[in-house]
Amino acid sequence: MNNYDPQVEQYAQETLQGQGGVSEPVFIQTTEPGKVQDGVPFVERQAVVCIVKHWSEDAYIGLKWKKVDWQTLVTGGLELGQTCEQAGFAEIEEETGYKDITFVKDLGVVHSKFFHVPKQENRFAHSHVLYFELQSSLRQDVSDQENQIHELAWIPAVNMGEFVNNASHKYAWSLFCHTMKS
Repeated sequence: MNNYDPQVEQYAQETLQGQGGVSEPVFIQTTEPGKVQDGVPFVERQAVVCIVKHWSEDAYIGLKWKKVDWQTLVTGGLELGQTCEQAGFAEIEEETGYKDITFVKDLGVVHSKFFHVPKQENRFAHSHVLYFELQSSLRQDVSDQENQIHELAWIPAVNMGEFVNNASHKYAWSLFCHTMKS
């Protein structure tokens, strides 16, 4: 079985208890970077947060953003007509270049309000947390535009809870840990 930080599972349980057991928590960013900006309207977006496992190691993709102090899972919005699964495949390919991807499970939904620093807008994201596994190292080059946004890091499972530095992605990871242990 995978090695998960037990504090991460506790985080998920405490979050749900703190929200009255609500299974789709809402996180509001109140600190920088990404603090919700007063007077700026929210752009609502259906999105995905993708947990992507290495093909042979107990490690997962983390993204280190270059222009803002964010460390996240793979994430992005749904385009018109896309399913969550389709958006997940597209975001993984676009942001990491990996192509030999298998969808495993939809783990649930997390909502978050934050200021998207690179796009300079308040967001209200409704994100499906999806779990994928890479089957091999098959990879294409990532576009220059994507390379300017973030860099990929392989994070051991036991360290991912500390790596992600925003509440909704931390919750997504804890949801994964809790679900995969069950």
